[in-house]
Amino acid sequence: MLMILSKIDWQYMRLSLKQFQIKYFLLVIPFFVLTIFIKSLRWFYIIKIQGIRLSLFKSYLYYSASIFWGIITPGRLGEAIKIFYLKSHAVSAGKAALGVLIDRGMDLFFLTVLSVAGIMVILNYFSYTIFAMIILCMIFLLIITYWNKSIIANKIIKFLLFVIPNKYKDKVDLFMNEAKMDLLLFSWPKWIIITILTVLAWTCNIIPLYILGKGLEIMVHPSMLITAIFLSFSISMLPISFNGVGTRDAFLILYLGKAGITEEKAILFSSMFIYMGIVDIFSSYISYTLKDTRC
Repeated sequence: MLMILSKIDWQYMRLSLKQFQIKYFLLVIPFFVLTIFIKSLRWFYIIKIQGIRLSLFKSYLYYSASIFWGIITPGRLGEAIKIFYLKSHAVSAGKAALGVLIDRGMDLFFLTVLSVAGIMVILNYFSYTIFAMIILCMIFLLIITYWNKSIIANKIIKFLLFVIPNKYKDKVDLFMNEAKMDLLLFSWPKWIIITILTVLAWTCNIIPLYILGKGLEIMVHPSMLITAIFLSFSISMLPISFNGVGTRDAFLILYLGKAGITEEKAILFSSMFIYMGIVDIFSSYISYTLKDTRC
């Protein structure tokens, strides 16, 4: 990171940022807040399927507060604090953990799909036909997994009970059996609704960064800018830096540099992710300060 900063023309960056219109900063704030709301709505729907009774308002508060912890922890591991919030409502650890895993898993699955598309774009090998075939294969594997989820769950339980120490086996067995029973409650129509909410959330996540990129006059093909955005999200998930600082910058400099974008513009665009994080952490901290979300 220090090597990157040492090569930056700070005068050019200052002039570029000075030309950046403040309206872009204000225009994107509702999208960041809407993203958190849609994700909290998805989590609310997931735990409702599990039979957990929690108001939509509290679901939003808990989810928003977990975003605060996610931003300040590597790999967003802090988002798992929702488990403790649900335990305060007499929800078992198995139920709470399954809801969090499904919620987090949907984001990771969608991000994986986007990352595959992004890598194909980078390699100049993107084809809608090939990408459609990859998606169909993934759907086929999910269908097989769905129809055999009880068998797969039993094998996972047996494996965990085999590898963990004896003193923890009873707790793990109870935990996994609770999760397995709840997993059977998720039918295909419910998965489709969860998927739709995931797509909406990520759309709201990408649009503001795309607007900010255009505001910085990053003149590249839309597919390249969108690819840069979701691959930056993937890189930010790696627990090797704080919120992707350094690793994301290096990636954007290399990737956008192929289209003639200067290092300074790439760094400024990377800083827009930090701006998004500041907005998220500010709005989520408000939720965290409330009595019910303090741990």
